[in-house]
Amino acid sequence: NSHQSEVRLPDNRLLQIVKDLSDFVPDAAGEILNQALNNEGKITVVCANDGHLRESARKSGLNGLVKLLDDSVVKGRMRSEDNSVVLLNLNHQSVIAKGKERQSIFEQVFNHWVRTSNKWDVCKSCPARNSCPIFHNHEFLSEKPNEKQPRFDAIETLLKIAERTGYTITIRELLLYVAYLLTGGLQCEDVQQKFKESPKNMDWQWGFLFHQTAFGERLSIDELRRHPSFSAIKKLDPGHRAIRNIDEKISDVED
Repeated sequence: NSHQSEVRLPDNRLLQIVKDLSDFVPDAAGEILNQALNNEGKITVVCANDGHLRESARKSGLNGLVKLLDDSVVKGRMRSEDNSVVLLNLNHQSVIAKGKERQSIFEQVFNHWVRTSNKWDVCKSCPARNSCPIFHNHEFLSEKPNEKQPRFDAIETLLKIAERTGYTITIRELLLYVAYLLTGGLQCEDVQQKFKESPKNMDWQWGFLFHQTAFGERLSIDELRRHPSFSAIKKLDPGHRAIRNIDEKISDVED
């Protein structure tokens, strides 16, 4: 079958590769999955998109596989309970996937770009540092990972909600998001130019602070469409979505 190939491994087991499960209708694809799970003498590698994999698994009654797909999103879990299935979910690894001894990719990027202080040493000699929103974001977001970190937790929660409501945040999107969160699209030269033009002007920076950039406040409609991470998070912006009457009722309850 041109859609599948097999090779013999050194330990004499067969390795079967299904290059795209979408080449098969769900009934046939489900049977491939069923055979793979019940053949101890063969290792099967299957490439599939999430929707087709779920439908095919359900067709064969493989509810454990469907649950593993759900767990990969909600818990970052990548192995079945009996370790017979290993899942590499490329859609949902950026924010949520955490192991007992490793950080999520989001936290690794955050630590490397935001919290690593020596990367910001060049800012010490910049005359615009005290009025720079990029440096301000670095200082406010550089919470120590072993202590309370409410700002990091809040941003991570935003991204988790976006993923769990059906928006795929790829690693590329994640990198773009963290970069924009820090800079708001500014470069050092932009800040230095503004400082040179008006050293005492402190009125323009607010739009580039992380609590504004986190929701893509300055992005155009076209830019939001191109970047699903911002498009999803924009829908969570309380500045645009809050309903005052409901907020006041909640406030009354809390009082």
